[in-house]
Amino acid sequence: MKRLIFFFFIKDCMSEKEGAPSIFLREATGLVRDLDALDVLIIVFSAINLGGILTSGIFEAPYLFPGSNMVAIWFIGLLPAVGYLLVYLTLGLLMPRSGGDYVFVSRVLGPAFGFVWVWIALLYQTTGIGGFAFSLSWSGLSTTLAVLGVIFKSNTFLELSKTVSTIPVGPILSTGFIILAFLITVFGTRVYRKTMKILFIVSTLGLLICLGSLLVSNNSIFSSNLKAYLPEGVDYSTIIKLAKQNGYSPVGDVFVQNLMAGLAIAWVSYTGFWNMVYVGGEVRNFRKTLPTIMLFSLFGTALFSAFTSFLAQNTFGYDFIGAFQYLYFNAPSYYPLSIPPTGLFLLVSIVQNPIFVLFVSISLMIWNFMFLPIYFLIYSRAFFAVAFDRLFPSKLAEVNERFNSPINALIVTALVIEVYNLAYWVWGPMAAMVNFSIAFPIAFALTGLSAVLLPFLKKSYFDQLPSSLKTKILGIPLVSIAGAWMMVFSLILASAAAFSLPGAFYGIGIAVILTISAYTSGFLIYYFIKWYRAREGIDITLAFKEIPPE
Repeated sequence: MKRLIFFFFIKDCMSEKEGAPSIFLREATGLVRDLDALDVLIIVFSAINLGGILTSGIFEAPYLFPGSNMVAIWFIGLLPAVGYLLVYLTLGLLMPRSGGDYVFVSRVLGPAFGFVWVWIALLYQTTGIGGFAFSLSWSGLSTTLAVLGVIFKSNTFLELSKTVSTIPVGPILSTGFIILAFLITVFGTRVYRKTMKILFIVSTLGLLICLGSLLVSNNSIFSSNLKAYLPEGVDYSTIIKLAKQNGYSPVGDVFVQNLMAGLAIAWVSYTGFWNMVYVGGEVRNFRKTLPTIMLFSLFGTALFSAFTSFLAQNTFGYDFIGAFQYLYFNAPSYYPLSIPPTGLFLLVSIVQNPIFVLFVSISLMIWNFMFLPIYFLIYSRAFFAVAFDRLFPSKLAEVNERFNSPINALIVTALVIEVYNLAYWVWGPMAAMVNFSIAFPIAFALTGLSAVLLPFLKKSYFDQLPSSLKTKILGIPLVSIAGAWMMVFSLILASAAAFSLPGAFYGIGIAVILTISAYTSGFLIYYFIKWYRAREGIDITLAFKEIPPE
């Protein structure tokens, strides 16, 4: 893949000898402002993945951070989120262009740092997206079929659940999900908009059914329903007792556990509420839409997560949620069920109606799938923006006249994601990640640094902000404080990832070496491109003295 990009770059440089170079690739991007507020809302909630929060996020605290408060952690997780919100709100209003962080960082810190940001995204964030495609088949579809097999007492579903999570069927299916996401985005925003709205409506209905079921259920109903899935002599209280006998304790240091759960579970669940900035050049009335959607999505997600966590705790019980998972991961010989301890299973066990069970299972799978086309859209725009500034081959900035879509950028995005998807199937989920969780938070620290320095390095930009965003506290601009806040929490997340690495695959030493190598290679490649462009008579630094054209 890297050789392919390099080949196109060299070819691109050679072709420019034929004409006089200009600052940008062309006078206008060619992208069309075709997205409205609802489209942006779908982008944000799909990136946050409300379905994933319902089936996973709200159930993680009792096991991972025993003693933490399932409701309080969602508000603790807002602490780092507020800094990110102010940073992306400010930079998004100043530079409403497609490309997101790349545009912000490159215009404030300079093109070298902007290029490195995208290079890290290419190497690491696409790893996570490839992993998501992998997990759709390996765990998502597999678990869904297993749950349906138990509920409908169908051996066919149970056998299929094993088949879709193994080679060769698994990789074929996950590749199919990638191709489907590519097709949804490649035919332009009109096809994308219609498809995503249909998927969003279906998946939201499933979410509402789950919410309604939680509202009318209680612990007594769940305990009774659970017996149908357990072997003779095992019930609700037995699971809790077995877990405690094998080392599980639902009690911990409340302050520490709440803080850690808020940062690790709640905050990570919120990530994505700013992703609309990546398509800023394609959104109608973007400056008006940005603050409304960003505030609504962040605080709306917090309230939704806290409320559903409260209902889940009342229905399933705090001790049971933790014990259920503890037995599976720590004492598997005592785990009494034939399917993993997923939130999906807990939810469908109270839905009961077979038609609703099937619909809920499909709708929650759709929530997980929608993550793919959203990130196809986001990262293809980042690659497009880099190419428009002449740091990637110009082919990646071409826009198809019929579909108004950057087809080549989407193809590269799809190919990179597919490579990582196959790597997961060959080497396993942990080994194939190559620890993107350390390198990528550091990239966000660069965005935070851009916000810190904005009022000082780009005063002309800063002066364009509305007065509310030019507020100063003790003489320090609010955006600089928010940027420093973002930097601190990004580095905390990177450190937390570094010290929680699975030793069976790589230790912190290897992870640090990989991270340093990735950043170093990014800077080296940038300076090579700068040198090569200079040979063609193009000073690429000129483009970064102004915001890209629309």
